[in-house]
Amino acid sequence: MSQNPNNNLTKIVLKTDVDVKTVRKYIKVKKLPDELKKEHEWRTRVDPLKNDWYEIQEILNINSGLEAKTIFDYFKTSRDRVYNKGQLRPLQRKVKYCRVFMKWLRPPRGQQFQPKKQALFCE
Repeated sequence: MSQNPNNNLTKIVLKTDVDVKTVRKYIKVKKLPDELKKEHEWRTRVDPLKNDWYEIQEILNINSGLEAKTIFDYFKTSRDRVYNKGQLRPLQRKVKYCRVFMKWLRPPRGQQFQPKKQALFCE
């Protein structure tokens, strides 16, 4: 008595919790998902605000309510370096990420950070 191939497919689907079409695709090409991944071909850039990030962190530690655009405009007008408007969005992402950690690291009520021990943590 031969086994039904659909029975094996059903077992795989139930065991892996993956859609039937996806399982069929991997069986057809006889490769695992990791073997099908391609390396990215897009260009990666050096962080343009890397040299000023320490100072940006200090500004956020002093006043965490500042918007990234305000900080960006400050650095755009006060630095020798030329920042373009395309660099605002990466700064907004980094500031958002930094705020999440600032909120997460906030001490419980009634306790305060010791200024000497507080470190800059967003990188």
